[in-house]
Amino acid sequence: MKYIPQIDTYRAIAVLGPILAHTVLVHDIEYLSWNMMTPWLVKYGDAGVILFFVISGFLISGILMDTPDIKRFYIRRFLRILPIYYLLVIILRPGAKDFWWVVTYTHNWITFIPEHNISHFWSLCVEEQFYLIWPWLVVYTPNAKRVWLFTITIATSLMYKATLVYLDHKALAIYGTLGCMDQLSLGALTAWMLRNTSRDTYARYLKTVLLLGAIPFIFIGSANLVLWKFVIALICVPLVGSSVFPYPPKLQAIFRWAPLQYAGRISYGLYLYHLPVWHALPWMSYRHTYGYWVCWLAYLVATFAVASLSWYAFERPINNLKRFFPYRPAP
Repeated sequence: MKYIPQIDTYRAIAVLGPILAHTVLVHDIEYLSWNMMTPWLVKYGDAGVILFFVISGFLISGILMDTPDIKRFYIRRFLRILPIYYLLVIILRPGAKDFWWVVTYTHNWITFIPEHNISHFWSLCVEEQFYLIWPWLVVYTPNAKRVWLFTITIATSLMYKATLVYLDHKALAIYGTLGCMDQLSLGALTAWMLRNTSRDTYARYLKTVLLLGAIPFIFIGSANLVLWKFVIALICVPLVGSSVFPYPPKLQAIFRWAPLQYAGRISYGLYLYHLPVWHALPWMSYRHTYGYWVCWLAYLVATFAVASLSWYAFERPINNLKRFFPYRPAP
């Protein structure tokens, strides 16, 4: 699958959601109504993670359909994701009660995820469990039947979440891997539609999905956990799916804006580091002297600096090893 520049911009937009929700949300806001901002930040934080899942399902499934080499897939995923993840786990969580949960990528299955500097790693656990099973399903399912694989997975995920919410197990509905599979599978279904339908049919599919998401978005509140997350995923689908088309010049200029592209390129690091950097220093201790947003922007600059250093000094050199394991198109 060819590199899609617009995807990096969507990654940049996505990562800002959790950063805002995890930092601004935990402190009083002096210049804006707390009651007004809290629901918006929670929703935006959720939407950012959901957008990441849709992007992941779209890209990963597309790669596996184009180049069904599971061995190379795992090698390349290992080089990109695991080294920096385990480095941070070893530095930040040695001896913690949940250490082995984090090490084994099962942290998301703890009924209550304790608040600490890597509590947001739960979504990375979902991704890794997705990588563990999904390649085998995609590669060994005949292409004509993949659409049913993705559709059934979406339906199963929704029923799973509805059941858990009914039984008052909302944490598992939110953080459990199966509870996130509707978002990942919507991305996968979009990748399949791109490869197996005409351009016009694909465009109609994206418009239909947008309509299906936009209408209930107006009427459904975030309190309806199952429908809310699915509706957000539906809205994310046409954003991600349309990235393969040329954008109008003015929109293209925005999506190719260098700072946004760079933020998307280091978005994995930004996501990893945003809570450790937040917990490292008392950023808000000076908010009454310098102002809330000045302190928050200082934190944001520090997070970008740490993520950039990590990218150039550690992540990119390891990531460059992927050139020895290039994907080979299916015959």
